[in-house]
Amino acid sequence: MTTRSNRNHQGPSISRLQPHAGSSGIGRSLLMAIMLTLPGTAWTQPSTLTPNPDRIRPYPANPWYWQYRGTPVLLLGGSKDDNLFQIPDLKDHLDALQAAGANYIRNTMSDRPDFGFEVYPFKRLESGKYDLNQWNDAYWQRFANLLKWTHERNIIVQIEVWDRFDHSRDNWIAHPYNPKNNLNYTFAESGLAEDYPDHPGANKQPFFFTTPAQRNNQLLLKYQQRFVAEMLRHSLPYPHVLYCIDNETSGEEAWAVYWAGFIRQHAEAAGVDVFVTQMWDDWDLKAERHRRTFDHPERFAFADVSQNNHQKGQTHWDNFQWVRSRLASQPRPINTVKTYGADSGRFGNDRDGLERWWRHLIGGAAGVRFHRPDSGLGFSAKAEASIRAARKLASETAFWELNPAQNLLREREPNEAYLTANPGKAYLLYFPNGGSVELDLRSHRGTFTVRWLDLAHGDWAGRDSVTGDDWRSITAPAQNHWVALIQPAAIGLSGRAENWPQWRGPRGDGTSLETHLPVHWTATSNVAWTVEVPGTGHASPIVWGDRVFTVSAIPETEDRVLLAFDRRTGRQLWRRTVLHSPFERKHALNSHASSTPATDGERVFTAFLDVREVIVAAHDFDGNQRWTSRPGLFQSMHGFCSSPVLFDDKVIVNCDHDGDGYIVALSRQTGSELWRIDRPNKTRSYCPPTFFEAGGRTQMVLSGTLCVTSYDPNNGRLRWIIDGPTEQFVASMVYSREADLFFMTGGYPDHHLLAIRPDGAGNVTKSHIAWRHNRASYVSYVPSPIAVAGYFLVVSDPGFACCFDARTGELQWQEKVGSHHASLVTANGLVYFLSDDGITTVVRPGPTYQVVARNELGEGTFASPALSQEQIFIRGEQRLHCIGVAVPATM
Repeated sequence: MTTRSNRNHQGPSISRLQPHAGSSGIGRSLLMAIMLTLPGTAWTQPSTLTPNPDRIRPYPANPWYWQYRGTPVLLLGGSKDDNLFQIPDLKDHLDALQAAGANYIRNTMSDRPDFGFEVYPFKRLESGKYDLNQWNDAYWQRFANLLKWTHERNIIVQIEVWDRFDHSRDNWIAHPYNPKNNLNYTFAESGLAEDYPDHPGANKQPFFFTTPAQRNNQLLLKYQQRFVAEMLRHSLPYPHVLYCIDNETSGEEAWAVYWAGFIRQHAEAAGVDVFVTQMWDDWDLKAERHRRTFDHPERFAFADVSQNNHQKGQTHWDNFQWVRSRLASQPRPINTVKTYGADSGRFGNDRDGLERWWRHLIGGAAGVRFHRPDSGLGFSAKAEASIRAARKLASETAFWELNPAQNLLREREPNEAYLTANPGKAYLLYFPNGGSVELDLRSHRGTFTVRWLDLAHGDWAGRDSVTGDDWRSITAPAQNHWVALIQPAAIGLSGRAENWPQWRGPRGDGTSLETHLPVHWTATSNVAWTVEVPGTGHASPIVWGDRVFTVSAIPETEDRVLLAFDRRTGRQLWRRTVLHSPFERKHALNSHASSTPATDGERVFTAFLDVREVIVAAHDFDGNQRWTSRPGLFQSMHGFCSSPVLFDDKVIVNCDHDGDGYIVALSRQTGSELWRIDRPNKTRSYCPPTFFEAGGRTQMVLSGTLCVTSYDPNNGRLRWIIDGPTEQFVASMVYSREADLFFMTGGYPDHHLLAIRPDGAGNVTKSHIAWRHNRASYVSYVPSPIAVAGYFLVVSDPGFACCFDARTGELQWQEKVGSHHASLVTANGLVYFLSDDGITTVVRPGPTYQVVARNELGEGTFASPALSQEQIFIRGEQRLHCIGVAVPATM
């Protein structure tokens, strides 16, 4: 294992666990844990752990599902092997999985030589025998690579510690644990035989009876402990690992209880928490053996019911729902890491495999994965299509907000249709092979959109609509697998449609969660409407529901005005003068209305400069002024363009200027001052603060006034500061969750691009800069950058677009895309570069430059685009453009 920064290697908040180079060293915490589990040693009372939300764990708001890195996550997977760490093309396979939206793999610690490239964990001596006290570094390096590469790709790994098929029949003959193949013990000493010809389900192998509550074979147990401890030394530092004791075992309960405790105790000694289960072999989930897991949440923090995938049709669904009912008093995630069924296998055909995967997903499983070939679909084209389709559904509606709801269906044949729903808000209706059912919408009025997802191809395939107030017939478009996503039509919005309420959107970082935004357009095609905007201004539009707002400066009257437009038609609804005052001096590239407004859905907040005094105002959605505030002076030869941003109950404005600078937080309700930060360096900068959950806390970060800083947005107290690196800044900061780094780009007079670790305190100039660049063509002064999918993208003002590996800073590519002042935005895995001449280059981030589209607006623009409700809003020099499908004004 390569030694790396503790932060980057193991994920957040694990300061006591350190990965080590090579495979023979062992961390102090884990060494202590191992010593505690050796024969004759008693355990001490474990310390109380503070749960780490960044690690994989049940989602507190709905513990049927997982969360990872602090947010709920749906586990979707399929892979071509089970002991995946052994395959020679692992990295390419993980890349393919990630590209399809898969984030869940199974990794057995298996070493049986199925394909010839597998290796054993123990060192083989010149004599041909193995020494169980020496490791085979190749085995453990492969395992280390799997952990590292899956962590980088946000792929959850479910490890299975023991696989009984490794220790029976032909596999046992050559195995290092067989006494004839090692120099550590004899047949007599170990109690093992040379051959175990029975199926491992017969449970005749003494290897699985070693624990103190079984046959107490201390000789074998010592080597088993050593193996599991080495596995944990590699895996515990990582936050993305789940543990399962066995592969489909029919063994004794005492075996599972012992190893589950062993894993938990090692984790507690290392200062982390883990989640463990056992996979029993019984095909009937109601069998007594499964209750060893279901009825003991104190031992097994989640359930794996993969063996249910030997069932078919309605029975498959009913048995799974029986498990959910049994666990209802203490809900836990239920995974199915092995979905059987493929034409090539013995446990059903392709159709069975797809049905089982989708029934579990719709039925409330937290993780579903196609089993490897030939018993499952692995990562075949059919499996990949289902993964892509499920990920599209997950981007439209949150599975953890839904519940199985067969009671809302009628006129249904067995196995015809399956439903999960949040009644009145979202319904996912799965048809295994076409069909027609009636859906209960009696308690919900209005129109519902029915969008069809073709699971055979993983693509959307048309839409219908139905009205509420009654039972409504829903009919699949054809035979084969379909899912209907049914939601209130509202104004034709998708379930993940977002408002764009302030500068750079709902998260202040240019990111959108929407998946159906336009990619191709021209000045006349795929344009819903275009409307003239009075006056001038570089402020971006903002969107909330059916309203679009922006601000403008009217040269003839020297008014600064707030404008409201109907999102559906573009019609101007009203115009209000916020400030009538002489225009301030400004830079030639600035405007007198450059500050993007912000809204909380009730009020719209604006900021302008009244000669030398900042004025912040609040208007309601009818244009009535609710309050104004004058927080202080502002002077700059370049003019004013600081956008107000919202956090909780606060409106926050950065007022770095050539005098005594400050950042001020005002009450959204009254405009009264809540806190103020003095910024003493008397240097102009124009960066709106941005807010992120990083380093285990909420941080308000920005660059400006000769420093880069993080504050507590609740009270304005300083968290950390970096000196410099230059004088003036305009671009907002962003954060990459994948890399766990903040990014700053600026500025003037020097060029700097910094990646900053988020866990600092005090002055971190010398300790927390992870990487930097100073080349002018790599750095933006005005346009704000984007962090997405493990990449960091930036465009310089002259128009050099760059893509970096967010973790390392390694340049992936650089291309010319035209001079820029608009900031970057991203949605559905694509990044939009809007140049000053109105050309939008749509790029897919990655190691190579992939242009998806190049769209000409026909008008120059300095304002950044807004992404909302399946449409893109671009303010040009004279007009406001709504890109995308028009929404009927009558809806």
